[in-house]
Amino acid sequence: MKHKKKLMLLAAALFAYPVIAKLLKGSLTNVNPLKLQYENEVYKNIAAEQFEAMDNTGTDEDALFESLEGLNSEDLKAVYNAFGEKRYAVNSAPVLIPWFYPHKNLIQWYIEELDAQELARMKQIWKGTELWV
Repeated sequence: MKHKKKLMLLAAALFAYPVIAKLLKGSLTNVNPLKLQYENEVYKNIAAEQFEAMDNTGTDEDALFESLEGLNSEDLKAVYNAFGEKRYAVNSAPVLIPWFYPHKNLIQWYIEELDAQELARMKQIWKGTELWV
């Protein structure tokens, strides 16, 4: 009975770990709301477009760049915050054991998905945000 209780606690801890780690990590950045051009829903939609362009097999580089056109540095920070951190599975492998796949923010997804030339272009877009070091 004692061992069963310990196993249950261990299993609960393993499932809760990613949530706790994300909360403790604090991946959001400060945004000046006075410099935003759009409502929060627009940034959520752009973040979803960024994710869809990189999720699964292949990356739609054109969609990545097109959805960021015309955004200022505060808009980009809002997109970054809306994206948050998502599990990154190598080669679009199904997430069968979720805690084996790390949470990555938008910049980290770009680093995984884009080639050197595309990364240089993306880094140029994001340079005013101070998010890309």
